[in-house]
Amino acid sequence: MKYILGADPSFVESGVAVLSTEGVVMAYCTIKTSSKQPESVRLKKIYDALFAIAGDYSISEMAIETPFVSISSVSIRLDTSIKLGMVRGIFALFAGQNQIEMFSYAPATVKASMAKGNSSKEAVAFSVKMLTGIDTKNNNISDAIAVGLCHLLHRKWVEIGNKKM
Repeated sequence: MKYILGADPSFVESGVAVLSTEGVVMAYCTIKTSSKQPESVRLKKIYDALFAIAGDYSISEMAIETPFVSISSVSIRLDTSIKLGMVRGIFALFAGQNQIEMFSYAPATVKASMAKGNSSKEAVAFSVKMLTGIDTKNNNISDAIAVGLCHLLHRKWVEIGNKKM
C-alpha cells in the first residue's frame, strides 16, 4: 500500500502526518528543534526525524504547505522566511532521495479544502477532527493532516476531470 506524507514545515515545530491513499491517518507527530542548537544541528534533526517517521510506510507522495509571507513585514520576517526555506529544502531533499513526488499547496487552498480559505487554525483543526475523529490538540499536526487531506481531494478532482475527457 502507498502512503502520503502531509507536512506543515517549521524551523521550531514541524507537523507531519502519514495518511493512506483512502484518507486514513496512520501516524502523526511534531518534529521540534531547540533555538539553542546551531541551525545545522536543527536541520539534521528534522531530516533524521523524517526518515524515522516514514520508515514504516511506503511513502509515494508528499503534500507540503507553502510558506505565507506578509509583504508588510518583509524586513522583520526575512530571517524567518530564509529559515523556513531551509526547512522546506530538507523536506524536498528527503522527497528527492526517496523518489517521493512532492506537491505544494498554499495555506488558503488547504484551508478552503477543510473549511474556508480564510479560516482560523482552530477551524481547520475542528474540520480535521470531524473528518478523521482525531483531536490532535496541536495546530501543527492538524495542519499536516489537513495538507494531506487537501492533496487527496486534489487527486480525486484530477482523477474525475481526467475521466470526463
